[in-house]
Parts: sequence; C-alpha cells; structure tokens
Amino acid sequence: MPRLGILGGTFDPVHLGHLRAAGHTARALGLDRVLLVPAPRPPHKPADQPADARHRLAMVSLATADHEGLEACDIEYQRQGPSYTVDTLSALAEREPDSELYLLVGIDAWLEVDTWHEPQRILGLANVVVLSRPGQPPLAQPPPLPFADSSDACYDSEIGCYRHSSGHLVMTHLLDGIDVSSSRVRECVRGRLAVEDLVGPAVAAYIKEHGLYRT
Repeated sequence: MPRLGILGGTFDPVHLGHLRAAGHTARALGLDRVLLVPAPRPPHKPADQPADARHRLAMVSLATADHEGLEACDIEYQRQGPSYTVDTLSALAEREPDSELYLLVGIDAWLEVDTWHEPQRILGLANVVVLSRPGQPPLAQPPPLPFADSSDACYDSEIGCYRHSSGHLVMTHLLDGIDVSSSRVRECVRGRLAVEDLVGPAVAAYIKEHGLYRT
C-alpha cells in the first residue's frame, strides 16, 4: 500500500526547512510521496496573513517542482471556511483510498491538538508523525495524544509508539533540519537581505517579482 505524507501549514513563505523536513521524513519512514498543503484560512492564525493565499500556493508549487516525491496540494482551496486538518484528511482518504496516510506535524502544534477542530477523528483517519528539529526540547516518549483519544490508544513498547484502535500509530521523528523559519525569511526581505539560501532561487525570485513581505 502506498504511503502518503501530508505536511500542512501556512507556508508564508515556504522555505528550505519545510522541504528538508518533508524529504527527511519521507526517507526515514519510506513514504512514497509527501503533499505540502497550504492553508488558505488557517484557523489558529490571524485572518490576514502577510501573503495572500494564492501567492503561498504558487510558492509551494515552485519550491516542490524540482524535488522528487514532494508535491504542492491545493485541496484546502477547494472548500469554503477554515482550513481544518480533519477535513483535509477526510478528503484525502476519499481521494486516495488505496494509500496509507501519514500526517506530519510539528511538536509545538501537536501539543495544542486538543484545541483543533474535532481532534478525536484524526487518529481514525491517519498515522501521526510528531516532528522536532535540532535545538528544540527533546520529544516526549511516547508523544502526547489528543485527550479525546487517550482511552482508544495504548503504548506499544516493541515499536515505541502509541497504537490507536483504528490501527494507526502516533510516532516521533527527530529531523535533520536546517535552522530557518518563515518569520526569519520575512525579516530578511524587509531588511533587503538575500533569501535565496533560505527559500531557494525560484521562491526568492517570486517574492521579489510580487513585492511580498516588504512591509
């Protein structure tokens, strides 16, 4: 069964750390593809993002074009309302019925999973890979679970993961990443500094062409 990774985010802008995280996790877990899914209306972020949703999707498309196994995905642009993870997973499960889904999520976001929309449905739809990068505090072993699912999963010491009643796993993965963030990219652009080494030449050219993040 093909393994499909899903990495969501605002990607404002997408940077090489996102690509490195997706590629590193794909190799470590044997994922066949990883979809980078920009959120046009992220529910946990301000309504007005620094860059318009169409620009963020365009930059993800440019960034993934030359990376085999990584793809931009516009599935959240095809529905109205907030970009809820559970709705995206449900739609992908319907669209990719022969694939096993792996949701890639950063540790900071996963620690707030109980504030997400219908978090109790997530583990029924996909495996979860909780990511941390160098410099962050060590991941809890095992990783935390949504409160609503705490009675529906048990820790499997043989594999070092939680196993949900659906058969899906909650696991951790330490990234071999680079220290870069979208906010740092935006600060560099405002300071008129080069960002090619942070986002790649195609995305850097797009930012310049459209005058993004200047103010």
